Amino acid sequence: MFDRSISGTFAPGSTFKIVTSVAAALAGKFDKNTAYYCPGGFFKNGVHLRCLGYHGTITYESAFARSCNTYFCNLGVAVGETKIREAALARGLGQRTGIEIGGATESRGVIPTLDWLRKVSHKKNPPWYLGDTANFSIGQGYTTVTPLQMANVAAMVANNGTIYKPHLLRSVKGPLGRAEVKTITPEVLHHLDLPQDFWDELKRALVGVIDSPNGTATDARIPGITWGGKTGSAEHGHGLVTHAWFVGFAPIDDPKIVVCVLGERAGHGATVAPIAQQMVQHY
Repeated sequence: MFDRSISGTFAPGSTFKIVTSVAAALAGKFDKNTAYYCPGGFFKNGVHLRCLGYHGTITYESAFARSCNTYFCNLGVAVGETKIREAALARGLGQRTGIEIGGATESRGVIPTLDWLRKVSHKKNPPWYLGDTANFSIGQGYTTVTPLQMANVAAMVANNGTIYKPHLLRSVKGPLGRAEVKTITPEVLHHLDLPQDFWDELKRALVGVIDSPNGTATDARIPGITWGGKTGSAEHGHGLVTHAWFVGFAPIDDPKIVVCVLGERAGHGATVAPIAQQMVQHY
């Protein structure tokens, strides 16, 4: 009876790289041509975080398609944890969506703000390390989200930065039809005012995850449909096999459907990409 879609909280893994990209744009530090060198991980000032591969010198679109942790750790450190928090909170992470089911059982998840750190550490000035920022950038560490929240992250990109309140219901009426019917209308929660060029680039990066020869979700391809997504493999502290994520929307040029798939202890995000593919293809 535990509704994981709204009450389960999980590290988002590499699906959070969408948010890190937004943070870079908000900070004025997003440049698709900026390159970082990936020697198989992020190694800096004693911090060691492994990558999925040895990508060498790599720029944004390729790093996104191949889910290069090294690139996004470097990008997140350049942007700083303050802007990453701002981007996450501005798009509704760390907060209940208010959907009509669940009520208080809907989880907020965790975005590690300073107030949250003070509360859990019982320290006035809790430490925040370089490794915390690197982990934050790739959706690990303290950060947790619900599947519904991550679906809304994908919807944000589809809507070019406009974030709507998710609804289960189309309309509401009183018993026996005595009350006036209330139709649910779209409700904007946030809008991220960023250049259209940025959203276009982010969408191209999402398409590359599926269509690029080196993309992490090539099994999600659908003949005749161009769509985009992001895989994630999230560590969770309960065994070595990661949770598998996929979020995306279709079609890329006129979005109609958003999907979020989470497979607990299912391995790499590519493992669940075919489930998303089947959902979109059926729709």
